[in-house]
Amino acid sequence: MKCASIFAAILVATSSIAVAQDQKPVLTIHAARQTVTLPVTIRDKHGDLVPNADKADFTLTQDGRPQVIDTLTRSSTEPFRIGLLVETSRGMMGALDSERKAATQFVDAMLPVEPPTSSASGNQIFLLHFDREVELLRDLTASRDKLHTELENMGPTSRHRDDRDGPETYDNPRESPRGGLASAQLYDAIYLASNDVLKHNAGVRNVLVVFSDGADQGSKVSLNEALDAADKANAVIYTVYLKSESERNNPLFGRNDRRSGMGGGFPGGSGYPGGGGYPGGGYPSGGDRRDQKPSVDGRKIMAEIAKRTGGRYFETRKKGDLDDVYGIIVHELQGLYLLTYTPDKLESDDDYHKVVLTPKKNDLIVNLRMGFFAPGGKFN
Repeated sequence: MKCASIFAAILVATSSIAVAQDQKPVLTIHAARQTVTLPVTIRDKHGDLVPNADKADFTLTQDGRPQVIDTLTRSSTEPFRIGLLVETSRGMMGALDSERKAATQFVDAMLPVEPPTSSASGNQIFLLHFDREVELLRDLTASRDKLHTELENMGPTSRHRDDRDGPETYDNPRESPRGGLASAQLYDAIYLASNDVLKHNAGVRNVLVVFSDGADQGSKVSLNEALDAADKANAVIYTVYLKSESERNNPLFGRNDRRSGMGGGFPGGSGYPGGGGYPGGGYPSGGDRRDQKPSVDGRKIMAEIAKRTGGRYFETRKKGDLDDVYGIIVHELQGLYLLTYTPDKLESDDDYHKVVLTPKKNDLIVNLRMGFFAPGGKFN
């Protein structure tokens, strides 16, 4: 009887194993939900920063679909990674001393007196200047002294100084808003600052502050390509516009409504798709395209750059305004909100996703980038 019982138990166990082997395993996949984080500036109708905004005060859409806002907070722990982009063409040299002073005060306001022991624990700033080429003067650093030194010594790039052919000229003065002064590669500067410096930073508070007259000539990338790079680097861009000397002196400035300089890219090229970085003086090969004359409306260009990336456009009418402008930017950065939400739909491509944040009350004004890229289906 014991043998019979043991044999029966073996049969039952063997049958159970056989049944289990015949059954196909059931695999349940739970897609990881990604969180989007976007920096937002919120002001009232008087232009003052709102210190206590609530997520319930806004509605959010992505690609036209309503989204649920998870959080809206003023973050003080996320460090800033900031790029100062300064145009040093001949047309802007008259304002360079004022720019140095204002930028130095900005550096002192955003960086501590003593750099933190860990580079990841505090704000960092890099300095780049551009005219006929783009040159990185100082990579990301938390050192005030290093940035002070570079700002003090900042002038035209080496190619701009050594160009034996002199400044670019045009037969028709209407074709050049600079009245024959040398070109400035504004779009390349934004592209390279975004793609070569900020893109490698995983933070969510990346900022560029661009000082220029907004008239690009000689860039290898278009405005859209430059702004795409800024979006992919999560960069908010504040633009500081000042007329160049030729704009102020040329009575024909502003009468040419030709729009150009927006064309496609180029094959290869250092610092661009398929190329390397720019330490050591940028792109002496230039990229001058005489068949693409610059748009004369630098205001619109600078305003568009700020609007698309969620920054703010400033127009300075005299050099003395720069101190006030940079002070306002410091104030806005210190009052920046971070908005987070979980998209209702995950994409599997690199498409651009449009986002709109709408206040429920008319007395609030928001600055939010127009959209973002989700590389590989993963949101930032």
